[in-house]
Amino acid sequence: MKPFADAELEALLAELESDRVERKQSLRGDATTTVREAVCAFANDMPGHGAPGVVFIGARDDGSPLAGFEVTDQLLRQLADIKTDGNIAPPPTLLVEKRHLAGADFAVVTVWPCDTPPARYKGRIHVRWGPRRGLASAQDERILNERRRHRDRPYDIQPLGDATLDEMDRLRFEQEYLPSLVARDVLAANDRSIEQKLAVTKMVVSDAEPVTFAACDSVTCVAESTVRMYVSWLMPVPVTMYVVSSDDVSDRPVTTALPSVVAPVCVLYCVVKRYSVFNACHGYCRANS
Repeated sequence: MKPFADAELEALLAELESDRVERKQSLRGDATTTVREAVCAFANDMPGHGAPGVVFIGARDDGSPLAGFEVTDQLLRQLADIKTDGNIAPPPTLLVEKRHLAGADFAVVTVWPCDTPPARYKGRIHVRWGPRRGLASAQDERILNERRRHRDRPYDIQPLGDATLDEMDRLRFEQEYLPSLVARDVLAANDRSIEQKLAVTKMVVSDAEPVTFAACDSVTCVAESTVRMYVSWLMPVPVTMYVVSSDDVSDRPVTTALPSVVAPVCVLYCVVKRYSVFNACHGYCRANS
């Protein structure tokens, strides 16, 4: 989360109103409501920009400054109250600033997209399409709900956008991890590329998009020590436990890395969830699909 530089804000101020820009001359009258609706819409980020939206207070529709406009402490407090007054749920992530842009002062509200959409203002879902703002349709709401479910997945199966294949220990993956999952004769007859193997084992998003998952960062891949267990829950479930300690990369049994009280809890968690990863005492307990 990084605030916009002056040059970036000036560029947004000079552009036409869009699904990322809202301008208001003041915070009087119904502007208190429309600004909150705009904040809610920016938090929902219906177009999926993944970038903040900005509300400029003290700007005309063409982006020029309003003559005689003054940014006061009271105005900034009113804008900051948008986050905590309880009208928008979940509370938006925003930044309220006084900024000097193009030779004039503006009150600037920067709103980051919500990780758990849809955001609601007084129980209603507001979205933007271009310069227009309005209530979400049933289809819009379904899209936002699906985004929330996607982002609510356990952290270990969410992709790391800045990770690369170079950060993974390919030798450990091919010589230790794969043979523990697949019979060696099957591997010998398999002509898949390394990217395809990583995708099949869910280490990356896909063979065309080699982005690693959170539970397969360089520390995990280098430091993993695997042991097989089977838990009865309608059918045997293969469970793998990993040591995730950068200080200990030995091949000792993983059970020695977990206290006797914690290990049963990890196993029980896997039985109930069947797909989750429980991180405790530097241990992962994963049910392999």
